[in-house]
Amino acid sequence: PKDKAKVEVAVQIAQRWILARLRNQRFFSRAELNAAIKTLVDELNARQMRGFGSSRAELFAELDKPKLTPLPDQPYAFARWKRCRLAPDYHVEVDGHWYSAPYRIARRS
Repeated sequence: PKDKAKVEVAVQIAQRWILARLRNQRFFSRAELNAAIKTLVDELNARQMRGFGSSRAELFAELDKPKLTPLPDQPYAFARWKRCRLAPDYHVEVDGHWYSAPYRIARRS
């Protein structure tokens, strides 16, 4: 929350700068528009920032990139485990919902 205003201002700067540069152009495909936006984003990131004396790309390479780690091989999957026994009607209650289970696992923990 402390940096929220800074991020919003950065997004506003990028949005205004890119839209101002593209406002008089016509694009006939999304790919053409995305290519123009990418060029402008790269140009914006290479510009020197007044208060820092370096560009966004230089600051990213110096501060953030060394701390990045590769993504895990497996995607994150949320799971919550609960130990329970089947009810006499072969159902299990989880978070207020009842789920049926095979009768063969009755009496197992």
